[in-house]
Order: sequence, then structure tokens, then C-alpha cells
Amino acid sequence: MTGRLQLLCMDTTNFFDKFSAVWRLHNSEANCRRYEPEHGLSSPHNEVATSYLLGAISVSPDLTADHDDIVSACKTYYESTRRSFRYKQPELTSQAETAKFSSESIKKKKVAGSEMNCAG
Repeated sequence: MTGRLQLLCMDTTNFFDKFSAVWRLHNSEANCRRYEPEHGLSSPHNEVATSYLLGAISVSPDLTADHDDIVSACKTYYESTRRSFRYKQPELTSQAETAKFSSESIKKKKVAGSEMNCAG
């Protein structure tokens, strides 16, 4: 495997570790600062939620990451909660089904491709 491809596979794994940490912390029972997907990311409530997640994850001894990486993982998680909220709205039901089918197809292709590239 080339060094560049190996670095790409490592970076992807590292991002998923951060995203997973954001997801676990956000959804933990102890967290009372959850995103409100009906509001934008820059709403006062969601800014407080992001600040809380940033603070809690940045002091985690299990996860070494710089500030920008954690912010990116928080934004990505917020976008997924926002998308889920939007697709649950009655007027977007058909659009949600189309997006779900398309997303599943893309995931299958990416997984097949990354397994081949990162395995050897």
C-alpha cells in the first residue's frame, strides 16, 4: 500500500473515532445539552451544545485530537441529526426514501472500495 493511501485510511479511522466519541457523549444519559435539530447549528442552544461537546472531548485522555478535528466531528454529527429530523417531516417522506436508497448504495460502494484499498 502506498504511504498516501495508508495515511488516508488512518485519517478516516481517526475521524470515525472522533465522530463516535461525539455521538456517544451527545447521546449519553448524563448529557442534558443535546442538539435541537429544528434550529440551526449557530443557534444559541446548539452553540452551547457544541461547546459542551468540545470541552468534554478535548479533555478525554482516550482521544487525542486538535480543536478543528473535534469541531468537524461535532458539525458532522449535528448535520446527521438535522437530516434525520428533516426527513421525519411529513412533506419530505418521499425525498427521505430516495435519499436513504441512494445513501445505502453509495455506502456499499465505498465499503467495498475501502476494504480493497486498506486491506493490502
